[in-house]
Amino acid sequence: MAIRSRLLEGQPAPDFIMQDVQGQKVALAGNPGSYILLNFLRYAGCPWCNLAVHALAMEQEKLAAKNCQVISFIQSTKEGIVSYIFDRHPMQPTFPIIADPDGIVYNQYGVGPSFKSVLWMANHQTSWKKSVNEEGFKQGALDGSFFLIPGTFLISPGERTIVRALYGLDISDHNSFNEIYDTLGSNPLL
Repeated sequence: MAIRSRLLEGQPAPDFIMQDVQGQKVALAGNPGSYILLNFLRYAGCPWCNLAVHALAMEQEKLAAKNCQVISFIQSTKEGIVSYIFDRHPMQPTFPIIADPDGIVYNQYGVGPSFKSVLWMANHQTSWKKSVNEEGFKQGALDGSFFLIPGTFLISPGERTIVRALYGLDISDHNSFNEIYDTLGSNPLL
């Protein structure tokens, strides 16, 4: 399947209706008055993605106070997500996590693999590696594309346009929330 080109800020956010791993229906249009922070992660056994879920769970209350709801996609099966995320994390994520092993919504948002970025990462160490080790997140089963690069999107309330489109630079590049909070803090609607 060919990956759609990257989305730009100001474009309409592609709509979706999916079921999360808890069996709840999740739609982009589900909370019309809230921002949506949409995260696309690699696979459930990825240590960097586990750290990203942990960080999102820690930030969720602050984001909710800024009128922002979180939805995460992981390209693993429901069983893999339950095993690596819900059965292992001491801080349970309460936001929807959607299994998308076929990459249907990933493709809509232009989130895909990059072989070159994995080679770049092999030659560069990140602070995430230290954090992954400190939190005890180990490499697990590979039930998704190892080469997928994470993406994060901030979607506006109402018209559902992309306010921030943050495509990762490598497989461990997850959003640090700075740009998200800067955007949420500068919005006159809040």
